[in-house]
Amino acid sequence: MVSRNKKIRAKVSQILKKRHFMPPNTTNTASKAFDASGYSLEAEAGVLGSILIDKEAIIPDLKPSDFYDTRNEFIFKAIVDLDEERTEIDMLTVAAKLESDKKLKLAGGKGRICEITEETPTSSHLKSYTKIVKQKSIIRAVRRAGREIALLDDPKKADAILGKAISKIHDKNPNDVLDLIDIYNDSISRKEELKEKYGSVGLITGYKRVDRDICFERGQLITLAAKTSVGKSALGVNFGLGAASKGQSVLYFSLEMPEPQLLDRVFSGMSKGAVGKEIGVRDFKHLKVGKEDLDKIMEKFITLEKFRMLSQAAISSRGIVNHCKRIKKNHGLDFVIVDYLQIMGDQAEKGESETNRLARITGNLKNIALELDVVVLLLSQFSREGTEINNLRGSGSIEQDSDTVLVIDRDKNRPDGYLTVKKARSDAMVSIPIIFNSSTTTYREMPETPGEIIARETEKMFS
Repeated sequence: MVSRNKKIRAKVSQILKKRHFMPPNTTNTASKAFDASGYSLEAEAGVLGSILIDKEAIIPDLKPSDFYDTRNEFIFKAIVDLDEERTEIDMLTVAAKLESDKKLKLAGGKGRICEITEETPTSSHLKSYTKIVKQKSIIRAVRRAGREIALLDDPKKADAILGKAISKIHDKNPNDVLDLIDIYNDSISRKEELKEKYGSVGLITGYKRVDRDICFERGQLITLAAKTSVGKSALGVNFGLGAASKGQSVLYFSLEMPEPQLLDRVFSGMSKGAVGKEIGVRDFKHLKVGKEDLDKIMEKFITLEKFRMLSQAAISSRGIVNHCKRIKKNHGLDFVIVDYLQIMGDQAEKGESETNRLARITGNLKNIALELDVVVLLLSQFSREGTEINNLRGSGSIEQDSDTVLVIDRDKNRPDGYLTVKKARSDAMVSIPIIFNSSTTTYREMPETPGEIIARETEKMFS
């Protein structure tokens, strides 16, 4: 029995490796003052150095051509290539990449890479360096356009040259200026596309009343809060599996639960649908599951190729952002679940309060929801008695950045409770009866009563 389960665990491990990706190891360096010309070598070195010293640095939205110094251009190109290959980024890997591309000498050799790194004491100014490099790149593009226009013998060609300079400034086609009607039409088209593909405008969680009455919309940060030991992780996993079963791409970050323990919960939650009966988490934990049942559950799990999970203690919001961008680019991404806020690894910056640290985290997660057009579900824990938003640690930033705040209102000694909307920007404040199965760590919605159905239909008539 033990040897058979070892084989099964090995099989699961292979599946997970195909769905996983190496944690990013990007780094950043500091920079000096910059001159008033069309370039800043110090800022360019600051960008590169910051990436090389900080394993959680987010690769900035720059192009290699934005760098004035061709040596820096080659180094940044190597960094981008390594990031796309999901390879760890540091001095050695960058030097090796440049050498394999026969660009190491052109980039100034290994000595220059070491020099850039040594001259960068901190990565905290990466955004400032990036802004300077981008601004200088724009200045050069505008000057170049001016020189080309001055040399034209045909004035009609000036518009095309000027258009290129404008596109550089806006980083898009100069003709793509949208008015409100265009924006609205784009939104309608996007919703029609989602409805045709998934049957719903919002993300489908598999919970009928949640999908109908709450509706997880892409671009939203949704906070799911609960007291300790009432099953917030369980509901997060349930939502993720439900979404993946409908063909939506899910990425689950677990900061406190190791993958084998998480898989026991996943398999237990899938057992009824796979074998027609519930198999408890303890049975998986103690290897008390029959071979035939386990094989069927494994087969069902393998079909959920859209469900990916990463167990990494103390991962920071920047690390999560990097993972999400990579998965979105390579596989597509619809739903991100982070379990949970209070144990995230973002370190407080010098003089930064705990409130501001948490605000920085929720701000980063809200930005990734908007930038990648995904739903981000952030799990959070109440720090003291009560289930109101102000009982959450960092409640100010949670309420400000979250589009919706949901609370599991349940006593840990009772299975029944409510999933209650405590804050919503676009939906009604609802409370959905739910019941928890501690054996399989799964939640299910309670059916609507006749009175609830009548009330809902009446509200429709007068809304």
